[in-house]
Amino acid sequence: MKLNLGVGRESLEGWLNVDLQQYPGVDKLWNLDDVPWPWDDQSFDEIKAFDILEHVDDIVAVMSECWRVLQPGEQMTIRGPVWGGPNHRDDPTHRCGFTERSFNYWCPAMQPSTPPLLYGVGTWEMVRVWVIHANIHFRLRRLP
Repeated sequence: MKLNLGVGRESLEGWLNVDLQQYPGVDKLWNLDDVPWPWDDQSFDEIKAFDILEHVDDIVAVMSECWRVLQPGEQMTIRGPVWGGPNHRDDPTHRCGFTERSFNYWCPAMQPSTPPLLYGVGTWEMVRVWVIHANIHFRLRRLP
């Protein structure tokens, strides 16, 4: 099963579409800051979090829940506003923007220090980072 977080009006067929508000196509109403989430450990084989992590109160807790519900070796794709860009500043509900290093604190291979400075539970591998216009994308693989 695939998990689509904070879908807004972009629900996907064949995914569990989750949002705080009841838009068309939303399957489950849930506030992502309410942890633990109502899904079993390792119950998803992919997570999509587009335009949502910049809105949560506790990104460390949300990333820990993503790690918990995703199966080992599977991937999560994140899209959010580039720090300081127009998508970051325009929306008054954005709590943060992201740089290419924002998720290094969950990826031990991306940390220069020994031991690495890591947040939350579980670790990730950075697969890819790319920017399209004012948004930055991250693809992470859940490590065991």
